[in-house]
Amino acid sequence: MCAKAGKDVKLCVAIPFITNLKAVLWISFIAKSIAIILFMIYGVTYLGFITNVPLVRPMPQTIHKSMYSDYFPMQTVKKNASIVVIVLSATEKYERRNAIRETWWKDCHRHEQIVCKFMIDTLRHVQDSSRILQEINSTNDIIISPIKKGMLFGHRILFAMEWTLHHYNFEYLIRSDDDVLLCIEHILHRHRFTPRTRFMAGVLHCAEEGVVYLDEGVVTFSQDIVQAFLTQNPQSMYCHTYGDQTYSTWIKDLKLNAEELYFIERQIHHHPPASRVDNFRNRTRICNSYIALHGVYGNDMKKFWNRRGPNVFSNSTGLVKLKGVCPFKPTYNWKQFLGIYRFEPKLCNDPSAWEGVGEVKFSRE
Repeated sequence: MCAKAGKDVKLCVAIPFITNLKAVLWISFIAKSIAIILFMIYGVTYLGFITNVPLVRPMPQTIHKSMYSDYFPMQTVKKNASIVVIVLSATEKYERRNAIRETWWKDCHRHEQIVCKFMIDTLRHVQDSSRILQEINSTNDIIISPIKKGMLFGHRILFAMEWTLHHYNFEYLIRSDDDVLLCIEHILHRHRFTPRTRFMAGVLHCAEEGVVYLDEGVVTFSQDIVQAFLTQNPQSMYCHTYGDQTYSTWIKDLKLNAEELYFIERQIHHHPPASRVDNFRNRTRICNSYIALHGVYGNDMKKFWNRRGPNVFSNSTGLVKLKGVCPFKPTYNWKQFLGIYRFEPKLCNDPSAWEGVGEVKFSRE
């Protein structure tokens, strides 16, 4: 056609060559663009994995003056600690605290990067306070909260978080019951392999939609999550009788992604209580396999501790993400709970809302 049109033959040959060249250049440009985008995604993901930089919406950070702020003295210099352990204990549970002091508590004192404290309720209604005051003065390991006796575990975990954030620059807060044997050496070893941010670890309850949460018996929070919880306005902050339903409420109210935050513990024995499990009575090297046993009573604390085993641990954390473990989304709805666990969250700082809350209704012992 070029010849019939009287055009130069060289030009005729060049036209398809130029057209093909443009196509090649366009393909090359698109390929390079895709490569750059993939490289950036990989680079950001890799950087986030190595440095634990959050790759999603940042946690809220502005701390409000809370309902417990007046209980803390003015303090400008915080102490440093990698891990702070707060053990919630009823004031009258002297034997449990002493059993802990004689066993795994000693490992707390062996390591500067970990701080362990008991937290008890207010002494205002204690009839004979001489024994507890003697214990407080002789041990220096007890925090006295302003919380009255009863089903106020949501308030207790709130106070524990505020106390810790006020006194320490920390990486993790572990909240524990006083019937728990903690394997501190194993926890410190595992600390090297766990995320420093957006981290909540505990035993998973996965019953149905709306009843997916981490048990409060032994639960770990990274510092940024504690701080995020305390950004809530105390005038509109809700609590529950149980601690685990309290922080589940906070996650919901703050619109945090529980599927991202939750890490499921496979190295905590939760149920049935360890003292009722015959396997633990004959088992050796307990702390090689577990970081905690829940439900340890009486002389079993010392017996199990004596069979904790040497400080030789694998690099496996035993932690798994929620996806693939629970078929339900990690949503919380108090209306889905039954019996003593069903309670509508109420404003934490409304005294009238908590007047009718009675004594603890459930014991695993």
